[in-house]
Amino acid sequence: MMRAMANENLPVLALDAPAEAFREALDAVGAFIVRSARPQDAVQALVDRAEALIALQLRRVGLEPSGDLQADFNRLCDHERALGAAVYDAIAWTTEYQALVHDPRVLRICGGLFGSEHVLCPHTLSWVRIDRKDETRHLFPWHQDYPYNLASDPTITTWMPLLPIDATMGRLAVVPGSHGQLQRLVASTGERYVRMPDVDEADLERRAVELDLDPGDTLFFHHFLLHRGGVNHSERARWVLNARYCHAADAAWAAQRWTYRRETSFELVRQRHPNHVVLEP
Repeated sequence: MMRAMANENLPVLALDAPAEAFREALDAVGAFIVRSARPQDAVQALVDRAEALIALQLRRVGLEPSGDLQADFNRLCDHERALGAAVYDAIAWTTEYQALVHDPRVLRICGGLFGSEHVLCPHTLSWVRIDRKDETRHLFPWHQDYPYNLASDPTITTWMPLLPIDATMGRLAVVPGSHGQLQRLVASTGERYVRMPDVDEADLERRAVELDLDPGDTLFFHHFLLHRGGVNHSERARWVLNARYCHAADAAWAAQRWTYRRETSFELVRQRHPNHVVLEP
């Protein structure tokens, strides 16, 4: 089945659109796209820094980098997969990463969505995803972000490619208008993901649109929006900046002292939403 691209089904707003336009799109659809929301030179700076980190580890183990980030990252992971994980961690410690996450234009959009300048970005709720060929251990099935964040209402997720993505690399799929409520959840001990027993995943697949964005283009979406990742079948990894923005002036979240989900279990989600979460052994 030919799947519609997101830019045909989601609002595409100008970077300088008024705050009301962003809020209306979020309320109506649960998501919108901003082309070149982050500057190309800042995106390229992080890509260059990532390649430099990969090169440092390659040389340390006696391999000469080629200057091709995708090829060099595969060589590093093939030599020792844990070294790829080390690069993943180190990227989030770079100033180039911080500049993209805290880009003032993105903060302005999120502040407009919240109607407040009090935008927080908990560092453990943001990262650069690096999804390699057929690696599905960290691939999320259909889900809402809220049970994994447990922060302000709403929390805004941004999703932005660092490198070009094509259909073979497993695009992100979203269901426009699916952000109306927190779904009932079933969480099993030891499982990384929750299940949504009331959701018909076949119906979600029929209604879903896939994201077709260039580096710097950014999807902003509500933490209740239903979405999933796609399996990467390409030899090239899928590099995506995935950052989350919270509203410090949200009264309920402020009363919880701005705590958010850090543990691997879903017990805190059950405590806060006892009628929505079932815990299984």
